[in-house]
Amino acid sequence: MRLGNIVIAAAIIMQPFITGCKRVPSSIIQPEEMAQLLADIHTGESVAEQNYGEFCNDSTKRILKQSIYARHGVSEEIVDTSLMWYGHNLERYQKIYDRTIEILENRLAHINVASSGNALNVAGDSVDVWYSSRHLTLNNHKPTNFITFSICPDENWEHGDVYIWRLKTLNNNKPLPITITAEYADGVIETSSSNNTNNGWHVVQLATDSTKNMQRIYGVAHISLPETGQLYIDSISLVRKRLNQDTYNTRYKQKIYNRPNNQASILSNAVPQNNAAIALQKIDNAK
Repeated sequence: MRLGNIVIAAAIIMQPFITGCKRVPSSIIQPEEMAQLLADIHTGESVAEQNYGEFCNDSTKRILKQSIYARHGVSEEIVDTSLMWYGHNLERYQKIYDRTIEILENRLAHINVASSGNALNVAGDSVDVWYSSRHLTLNNHKPTNFITFSICPDENWEHGDVYIWRLKTLNNNKPLPITITAEYADGVIETSSSNNTNNGWHVVQLATDSTKNMQRIYGVAHISLPETGQLYIDSISLVRKRLNQDTYNTRYKQKIYNRPNNQASILSNAVPQNNAAIALQKIDNAK
């Protein structure tokens, strides 16, 4: 056999091995980063499933996924292109998939199970329906300085239910505004707020209108982060109580608004953005 033919035959034989060692182009997300990204996406999907009240539609889930992409410094287009490239290089993709499983298993071994329960669908006259972490450590390196919740009615909700949101702070010396808002089917919104400057307990209460059908109740706490050090939030709870005729007249302290159409859009978009940031924090807690 001529030398030229030998070279050609060798090249044909070695082609699969050459393809298998093909370098990942610089325009493609590199293997380890791709595995970390896929692990975060899987963790984010788990957070969304466990917190259905916050991520109950496609738009909120999309905001969460885009937030994960932004965390990794990539766009949806780059992710799609990278997945397509790895789809044509299955050996590489299999290694990434195995690495993703390894990352998730390591996270699962270290996750704080006590903070992952969902207490939305709870029966009873006085129950804690808080579904997220009850303990937070905040500083200037965290992705958000908001604590939020958003939940929709279930079969255990009743007209006139009262909601009491409580949290305890340590190392807080700035105003801490907390607001609970109820949205009703007729377009009316009702709010109750507190704004204390102190360490210790912060409490806000909202009694819903017993004559209206509520669509959603949500809350926002705006935390002013310290310039240095940590701010600790502890013992977060959201207690739902049944209508009490003796205390129902305290509703006069609450503010009532007729919601314009454009304001409905602003309100519906604000909380999902904060929910996505909180979900990113939960993803970090799982690492």
